[in-house]
Amino acid sequence: MDETRTVYYADSGRIRTGFLVATAEFQSVVFPPGSILGFTGEGLLWRCRLGADTQIQNFPCMGDREIEFHPNGNIASCFLSVPARVSGCLLKEGALAVFHESRELFRGVLRADHVRQGYRMVAGTELCLFEDGRIASFQAPPEGVAVNGLRLARGTRVWFHPDGRLRAGTLREACVRRNVECAVGSRVWFHENGGLAGCATGESTVLLDREGKGRSPGRDSHNA
Repeated sequence: MDETRTVYYADSGRIRTGFLVATAEFQSVVFPPGSILGFTGEGLLWRCRLGADTQIQNFPCMGDREIEFHPNGNIASCFLSVPARVSGCLLKEGALAVFHESRELFRGVLRADHVRQGYRMVAGTELCLFEDGRIASFQAPPEGVAVNGLRLARGTRVWFHPDGRLRAGTLREACVRRNVECAVGSRVWFHENGGLAGCATGESTVLLDREGKGRSPGRDSHNA
């Protein structure tokens, strides 16, 4: 028997995985023949390998690639079959796009240069957004980027807190914060209040609490 056409069931008797031989609709989504659907133990659709390029909830999803769904039925991720504009960003075809439960963009790859919150991002950059559309992280452009008075190195990942303050980045220029000297190339990260949380250069790491006091490197250092 063709393994891809085998139907699998959960202990409850519900279908867990099934192969479509004809067009079918589940949770208000129409799937083409050849799609392989996966369901949770509660019977909710949570993943699918599409049999052909398909428009799913207004997103152009690539065939023969997996898409996933949130518990509320909204799409969670897909590979884009053509360029698509999501949350104000033009995303690259062929790349994975990941969405919040609201279907707003969480992560995607830019097809064209983009400016957001005053920061320039070049085509090919992977951008992450909070659900309200603010930047969560992006790759600094070739000229580097300035955030909260710090110059950050080109091509490195820059992370933000939800309020737009810098969360973490790699220094292009040396700086002194809270009496800590951070050299060029140091990885720095910050608390929500804007105070320096840590500075790492090679094997040397300084960590500070929210009041600016030193703390053990073994505790909860930034791992973005």
